[in-house]
Amino acid sequence: MHKYIALVSFNIIMMLIFFYWSRLYYWCMEGYVPPAVLLGSLSLIFIAWTAGNLLMIKRLKFPWMRSITIIAVTLCITYFDPVFKFSYMQVFNEHAMFQSFKILKFFKNWG
Repeated sequence: MHKYIALVSFNIIMMLIFFYWSRLYYWCMEGYVPPAVLLGSLSLIFIAWTAGNLLMIKRLKFPWMRSITIIAVTLCITYFDPVFKFSYMQVFNEHAMFQSFKILKFFKNWG
């Protein structure tokens, strides 16, 4: 049972990181941030997500189909959650907005 909880919690955390990145991307597109930085950070998120899932599946010796099903259900529940999604998306939006000001200030003097 603890194996399933580890896999589900990892995917929920990575989905929340992706939600935060998407809000940060939205706010950074208001100014000039090099596209390579944005695409590189997205690639890093997906590489870490994929590598983490593969490592957990291999180490915890999950069957592949059951693992893929658990990951898909977890992502759907996290993405379509009607109860908590509004509250954490609001928090992500506020924090991403303030962090984007710092990023935009850095790249304003950079180019």
